[in-house]
Amino acid sequence: MRSILDSESKPLQFLATLGDYILLNVIYILCCLPVFTTGAAQAGLYTALRSLDPDEGDKHFIRAFFRGFKAGFLKITLLWLLVTLPALVVGYLFFAASVLRTSDNDAASLPTIFGVAASIFGMLFGSVLTLFHSRFECTGRQLMRNVMIFLITHPLRSIGVGILTWGPVALLFVNQTVQAILIRVFIIIYYSAAFRLSLKIMTRPFDELTACFNKTFLS
Repeated sequence: MRSILDSESKPLQFLATLGDYILLNVIYILCCLPVFTTGAAQAGLYTALRSLDPDEGDKHFIRAFFRGFKAGFLKITLLWLLVTLPALVVGYLFFAASVLRTSDNDAASLPTIFGVAASIFGMLFGSVLTLFHSRFECTGRQLMRNVMIFLITHPLRSIGVGILTWGPVALLFVNQTVQAILIRVFIIIYYSAAFRLSLKIMTRPFDELTACFNKTFLS
């Protein structure tokens, strides 16, 4: 009978994996602090999580994080600054302007819709961008085009990933008790767990893209 203290026992394996996820989550949060590096940090976290997959055969997950962060720093950061961040800023400005215009509800409806649409696009683009980068080697132009195509062809999966990535931020606007709990969860493990689920959501379409590439270029 295998002891619970055996290094190959299920409880210890679970605790070891949990520790890896917590460590990655803390590193990710720290790398997001400059704000403009958030996209590169997401790419690093996805790369590290993929390295923890038994099929990858690479257990140096911290090294994998910074490899993904470095590889995506220039490309991802540039696309974030050119597409994601402007969309979020424009969305916020239009939405704020619509809220301030209280005298004419009909006039305020169009900026509200435009602002919400711009914000949603920015969030979805940024979410799928880093996922796509962690799986496929692309130039900046190819990456932007492929992400746009993916958003159109796989809207539900893209929305699911977007909710996992950005949805919890909306919960920070509730009462202070909930805020305190959520902040602790975010700092400890949330993003490692959520991004792992995002990888699962995208497994099938990404595998199909890989098979299509292999069939086209390697046959």
